[in-house]
Formats: sequence, structure tokens, C-alpha cells
Amino acid sequence: MKLPDAIGFSATDIIIRPLKARWYEVVKDVLILIHLDDGTTIKLHIKAGFKFDGRSGGWIFDLLLPNLGNQRYCACVLVHDALCHEIGISYPMTNWLFKGMLIHAPVAKWRGKGAYKGISTGDWYFGAKTPQEVQNSTLCYVEWTPQSSHLGR
Repeated sequence: MKLPDAIGFSATDIIIRPLKARWYEVVKDVLILIHLDDGTTIKLHIKAGFKFDGRSGGWIFDLLLPNLGNQRYCACVLVHDALCHEIGISYPMTNWLFKGMLIHAPVAKWRGKGAYKGISTGDWYFGAKTPQEVQNSTLCYVEWTPQSSHLGR
């Protein structure tokens, strides 16, 4: 499958509250619609109580991308965390979605490419789910239309 330069998306208002440094909780249910160029629409539902760290990595990466940024950028981060860590969509697929969505965040294309390279080199890091990821998996679900096999679970 050819990877698009940009992936369109929309999201309801994302309301979060900080729990501690680089740790946040979604306060109100969120719906994120992702539109792929093959006609597939991915609907990601994230319920209140979902916890995440914003953009992973320490403060030094803030020079490339902010930890949370604006609403649209926050939606990109939530999609990546929920699909990959909690729902189990393949790491390469969620990285691809993240990169494509960043263009519409809007994040400069060179920053998106840099972020994609950074997260693509970190797939070795992920193994067994943490207790938080297990709890989060009960707070999000995904549906897509038409049914698509390229979301590699």
C-alpha cells in the first residue's frame, strides 16, 4: 500500500488534566475520525479516564515536537497511543498514521518526518503491556468502515 503524504482527521474537543509531569488523563470522552485515501474511515473512541504521557520521550524532544501542543496535535498523540499500545494495531501502522496525521495537525513536514523516524526506531522498546495499558484498553475501542485488512493487528 502506498503511504499518503497526509491523512485527514477530525476530533471532538480533547479535555485533559495533568496528573504529574508528562502524565495526563482524558476528562471527557473523545471521538477521533481518521480518513484514509482509500475510502476507509477509522473511528477511535476514547473514554474519560484514559491516561497517557503526551508525546513520549524526554524534554529534549520538545525541540522537535511539543509534548502536547494544540488540540489537533494532541489527537495525533492519542491515536498513536490508543491504537498501538492499548488496542494492538501494529506498531508500523500506527507510526504511519501518526506521520500522516501530523501534516494536518498542522506540524511542519520535516518535523513529522523526524518524529516518524524517532518513533520507528523505538519499536524494540514495547513488550508486555503495563498495568496502565491494560486498564486503558478497557477505555478505548476502534471501528473502521469499510472493513479493512491493512490495519494489521
